[in-house]
Amino acid sequence: MQEIKIGASCPSCGLFHIHGNCVSSDSSQEQERQKFTHRAEYIGLGDEKDFCGKRAIILTCKRFLHDHALLIYCGREWCEVCGEFNSYKHLKRSESMMWRAFHLGIQSKVFGLGYFVFTVPYQCRDSLRKKRVLRDAERFLLSLLKRYGFSETVSKWHLFGDDPGVFHPHLNILVTGRWMRDSELNAIREAWRKYLKMVSGEMVDAVDFKYQYFKAQHKWVDLVRYICRPTFRHLQGNEDLALEFYRFRNYSYKGFGSGTELDKKRSEAKALYALWKVDNKGEDKADKYFDVHTVICEKCSLEGVMSKLSPRQTFNGFREVRSFEEIQPRIEKELRHGFYSLSSPIILTNKPENLVEDNPESYEGGYDTS
Repeated sequence: MQEIKIGASCPSCGLFHIHGNCVSSDSSQEQERQKFTHRAEYIGLGDEKDFCGKRAIILTCKRFLHDHALLIYCGREWCEVCGEFNSYKHLKRSESMMWRAFHLGIQSKVFGLGYFVFTVPYQCRDSLRKKRVLRDAERFLLSLLKRYGFSETVSKWHLFGDDPGVFHPHLNILVTGRWMRDSELNAIREAWRKYLKMVSGEMVDAVDFKYQYFKAQHKWVDLVRYICRPTFRHLQGNEDLALEFYRFRNYSYKGFGSGTELDKKRSEAKALYALWKVDNKGEDKADKYFDVHTVICEKCSLEGVMSKLSPRQTFNGFREVRSFEEIQPRIEKELRHGFYSLSSPIILTNKPENLVEDNPESYEGGYDTS
């Protein structure tokens, strides 16, 4: 098995890679910049609790330099923080998928949101322990469903099932619901069986998959949160699998278009989702977690000024990252989960004239809040 490198987050940028590979170490080399961009080294494996949620990016508005802080989470499913149901990362990923699910559901007033689950027989599972093979299998299934009219899809793999630590990949796919004849379902099942037989080289007599549709919107919300939940929650014994699926993009959205078409679908679906949240006040507990990447300064907006937030840069041109303990005394208010407004820092420069004679050894410089 590949050697696992253990370490903490980079002290310069806060990302979870080796500091020597960070562009902050040598900004003159484009190769180092590429390493920084792609987070080439996968470290801290199993030690996420030591750094997840304990560092923050400093954001500041461009007009009046109001500071904010956004906590950095690792997003790994076996992490004690990110691996919990209703964690920050779980709800954030659910929100990203939610409007797409609502868009798919409103396309069919009769059947609502459709839901496929494609499982893999135990004798074929070892053949799918590579992310390339898993991605090819997903492409095959999406192409297969497109032949039956499901051109818009949302998909995500669950790498594990109900048995802790036992690799059990199964693909969840959301579509616009419709009634499907037995002949169509049998044809899809047979195509999936033949594909698994070809990929694994094993004898595959039968495969299981299910298809359902849901009319009620609260079912859509529950389904999205179920699909986005962490399943790779037991790292011990699966370290090789964790390394293999590093940088594996496990969320796929197909057929939604781009540009104006995508914007129209997004706005309509988000409006419907917002109405659902109003009608179900008290049932939706995740509002404070959503939209944490707000780009508008709240202090400026209260004064009627729209000022965007952007990461504050250090002297060498990289985003500023601080430990949570360091920013804690400056926290004024938690705007959303892990997103804080900060007070202005006090910087000592010259000696204050009115205090020099009283206690000349008390201060090395005066107050400068500019």
